[in-house]
Amino acid sequence: MDGKLGRIAIIWRGDLSAQSAPSKYEARLQPISDALRSAGFEPLPCAFTEERADVLRALLLTCAGALVWVNPIADGRDRSVLDKILRGAAQRGVWVSAHPDVIAAMATKEVLFRTRSLGWGSDTKFYNSAEAFAEGFLARGETVDRVLKPVRGNDGRGVIRVRGGPLSFALHPTGADTETVASWDDLVEHVAAMLQTTPMVVDQECHDTRRGMVRCYMSFDKVIGFAEQTPRSSALPFAMNASKAMHAADDPKFADLRASMEMDWTPGLKQILGLTAPDLPALWDADFLYRHKTSDPAVPFALCEINASCVTPFPDCAPSEIANGLQKWIIDRA
Repeated sequence: MDGKLGRIAIIWRGDLSAQSAPSKYEARLQPISDALRSAGFEPLPCAFTEERADVLRALLLTCAGALVWVNPIADGRDRSVLDKILRGAAQRGVWVSAHPDVIAAMATKEVLFRTRSLGWGSDTKFYNSAEAFAEGFLARGETVDRVLKPVRGNDGRGVIRVRGGPLSFALHPTGADTETVASWDDLVEHVAAMLQTTPMVVDQECHDTRRGMVRCYMSFDKVIGFAEQTPRSSALPFAMNASKAMHAADDPKFADLRASMEMDWTPGLKQILGLTAPDLPALWDADFLYRHKTSDPAVPFALCEINASCVTPFPDCAPSEIANGLQKWIIDRA
C-alpha cells in the first residue's frame, strides 16, 4: 500500500453499459483524489454497479475508509445493494462516509421533526397513514399554509404546498407554476397516494421561498462555505435557480449562521441523533429558508433539508477540508 495513511475508496455510480466512457463524477471528484494524495492517502476511484458488487466488496476490505457519492434514487436504481456492502465494510473496521445509517438519521426529511426543538426548527409534524393525516393535519375551522414532503427525495420531488381550509385548498407542487383546487377529501386522497411511495409524509409550516435559499456547506462539524440561490421565477417560488452565489465560511454576511451551526445546531443534531463528529459526513450541506415570521430576529433561518448522499464538492476548499478531516479521524482510529 503506497499511501502512508491507507487507501481511501472514492465511490460513484458507474454505467455498466459504458464502463470505459468518461464519467462526470470521475472528473468532478478528481480534486478529492488529489487532496487525499497530498495528505498522504492512496485514493482508489471506484465506479459502482450492482452487477459488480462483489468487486467493490472485496476492494473495500483493503481500504482504511470510503467516501461515497451515490444518489439514493437515480436511473431507476436505489442504494440497497451498495448500502449493504457499506454496512458490512464498516462492521469490519472500514471508516465510511456517509454511512447509510447516518444518512437515514440526518439526511431524510424526518430530521425536520426530530430536530424541531433546535434553533433551526419550525412547527413540524409527520404522518405514516392517511388516517393519521386526516386526524392531525387540520383543526376545526383552521386555515393553513403548510408544505408536505415525502421523507426521502431530492430536487423537491413530490413536495407540495397546501394553502386554505377548512373546505377548499390550493395545492402547489414544487417546480410547477400552476395550482389546483381541492376539497378536503381530495387532499386526503392525495396524501394517501403519496404514502403509497413513501413511508412517511413530513408536514412543515411554509417559509418565505421568495427570498431564496441559503446552503451551508459542512465538513464533519465545521462550516466550510455558503451558497445563495434564488427562485427561478416568481411563478416558481419553490424551484431554486441552479446557479449559486458562493461565499466563504468567514463571510460576515453569514457570521451568525456559522456560529449557530458550529456552536449550537450541529452539536444539538449530534446529541439528538446519537452521533459523534467522525460519524458526520465528510461533506454535507444544510439548506435554509428565511422564516415568514419569527419572534427572535437572531434566528431568521429555518431548516429546509439536509443533503449527505451525493453533495457536489463545493466550495473550492472542500477537497482539502475533507482530506484534513480524514487525516484527523483515520489517525485517531488507528
